[in-house]
Amino acid sequence: MKKFLILFVMYSPLFGFEYLDTNYLFKFGSSDSKTKIIEYIAFNCPNCIKDLSSSHQLQKLTSHYIESGELEWIIHPDPSDLFTVQVLAAFESVPVSDKNKVFWKLINELATNFRREPINILEETVCKHYPTLGDIKSIDYLKTTKVFEAARQYLSQKGIPRSVPTIEINGNVYKEYPTTRLIKRELKQAVISNKSEGGK
Repeated sequence: MKKFLILFVMYSPLFGFEYLDTNYLFKFGSSDSKTKIIEYIAFNCPNCIKDLSSSHQLQKLTSHYIESGELEWIIHPDPSDLFTVQVLAAFESVPVSDKNKVFWKLINELATNFRREPINILEETVCKHYPTLGDIKSIDYLKTTKVFEAARQYLSQKGIPRSVPTIEINGNVYKEYPTTRLIKRELKQAVISNKSEGGK
């Protein structure tokens, strides 16, 4: 199909909208890396979870560039659904030192136990070990969390990605579905481009 042959750059978020607060992002790799991928996901999105799970090629691909210091990979949750807000509220109780480890544990538990209620997996994987100040299932409690207001402000902006998963590479957000093949091609091109510019 033609739509899979052409990449459409939707906008540059540098001039379009503000990201969620960094407390709600999951970052992997050096912030000094010249190549940055931001992947917009929702925790209730089966394709997002599958693509991020340890059994998927995408994680193996990005790990190579992260370990070499060439890439910073940022997971940016889309807080437009209840479960994603619940996840981010739960992570408010997780220490920064444990954040990434717990993130991967949750992703892999969601991927391998997709027939179970996600909220139960969240409670067992995160809340059991890092108790929240209230009941994560309670809307009234969620309204008292910092992430609730952060989500409201983020979603009130124009130009934010409206579908997940979506990827942004060095400021360009792509409309095409972020397959491993697409990311591999664009990531390789971005790394080569950055090396060429660095050599000038």
